[in-house]
Amino acid sequence: MKVSVMISILILVLLCWCSVSRNSIWLTEIAAMEDTVSKSPFKARPHLNLGVFSVEQGKLEQAVREFRTAQALDPKGATAHYDMGFAYERMGLLDRAAEEYQRALGIDPDKLRARFNLARVRLAQGSLAQAEAEYRSVLAYAPQSPEAHTNLGVVYYYQGRIDLAIQEHQQALRYRPDYADAHTNLGNAYLALQRFEAARDEYETALRINPLDAETRNNLSVLYQRWQPR
Repeated sequence: MKVSVMISILILVLLCWCSVSRNSIWLTEIAAMEDTVSKSPFKARPHLNLGVFSVEQGKLEQAVREFRTAQALDPKGATAHYDMGFAYERMGLLDRAAEEYQRALGIDPDKLRARFNLARVRLAQGSLAQAEAEYRSVLAYAPQSPEAHTNLGVVYYYQGRIDLAIQEHQQALRYRPDYADAHTNLGNAYLALQRFEAARDEYETALRINPLDAETRNNLSVLYQRWQPR
């Protein structure tokens, strides 16, 4: 019993030490960035770096302040608008996120990640025609993007264009066969057409790739409620 207690105490001490160590590293990193900002307050890059780090730490309001400062210092820079859009998206402020992504694209129309994120926001807003247009634009630049193909497939699914959705998910899987989300999305499309066996196969493949995917597991449960295999 005493040995067990000592081991428990040792584990607790080690966990506390690791926590303190991580906090110390974080404080050191943010202190260094804040020091750089204080020494170069009129350069956009240090504010951008501090903003990105703040997003990673979940300090989104601080990130927005830094990106806004970077925008003021470099009005022709697209990156600050893109980063601001991402922060707003994380905050659930989708209208503001879309505005920032559009500003980024107004400065740099070839900023592919901004266009991809704008498409994702439009899909989340339910603006399916706009989402479709943006994903098509992404694919014009990056025709082998599995993410763009399967997300366009999701747009088609919600539009009721299931055959087109299946084509896009299959295209995504040609480029990335181990893409669990594309397997799940393809399963959803098959389920909508009552192609139960094909849907089951896609869900099971997705779960072999990502066994912790609760959404896919739930979809598979729904399938078995509607279909009893022979």
